Amino acid sequence: MKFTIPIPTYSIYLNVYCSKKKKKLNQWNNQILANFDSHEDAFNSAGKSYDIYLNEDGYRCADIVLDQNQISVGLIAHEVMHSVFFIMSYVDIPLTQESEEAYTFLNGYLMNSIMQHFEPNKIK
Repeated sequence: MKFTIPIPTYSIYLNVYCSKKKKKLNQWNNQILANFDSHEDAFNSAGKSYDIYLNEDGYRCADIVLDQNQISVGLIAHEVMHSVFFIMSYVDIPLTQESEEAYTFLNGYLMNSIMQHFEPNKIK
């Protein structure tokens, strides 16, 4: 499964990839890593978040890859928080007491958007 969440406030798109197949996870991982001139032999994580890059169409993107064999709300929340930090750093909003609401609103928006793609009884 692959889906994209627009984040209009910051003009960024979050791409989320999720599969039970290691081959597919490896493929997605290396497609994303190519944006950073990098490569890995294998995707050996339950989940992984990636920093902001410009895609081939010139859009700013961040990505999350999730191993569906290990999926849990905690894993999704963990990877979403990494993405929140990447996004907020990219738009130059450091985490401070004054900015924490922006971080938490983005976190809530991304979690709600992602969770809509999963059946509740299929996640730990």
